[in-house]
Amino acid sequence: MTKPKILALSQRDQYLLSMPTLDSQLPALFENGEGVEHVTAYCPGCGGHVHSARIRGVVVRPLRSLIVIEALAACPVCKAASRVDYRIHEACSVSNLTRNGWVGPF
Repeated sequence: MTKPKILALSQRDQYLLSMPTLDSQLPALFENGEGVEHVTAYCPGCGGHVHSARIRGVVVRPLRSLIVIEALAACPVCKAASRVDYRIHEACSVSNLTRNGWVGPF
């Protein structure tokens, strides 16, 4: 696996790291009882998984039918950081932010 470029953290990334863990903000549920109970991110550095307890950021509900997660995952193995940007729709479909913009919902 090719190592990703190491980039300086943006001000927004630093802000997200100062926020609580996603574990402390979840579950986030819709009125129908469905929603997000935990988040796992893929580490671009080592290919491992980073669990909610190591992901810091914000979980917001801009609409009753939408949960937005904006966070930064810090890998405990290789120390790489990666963005976690998800939109979870009430129909339990997920969109995620990539370099090319929002993809999904899936």
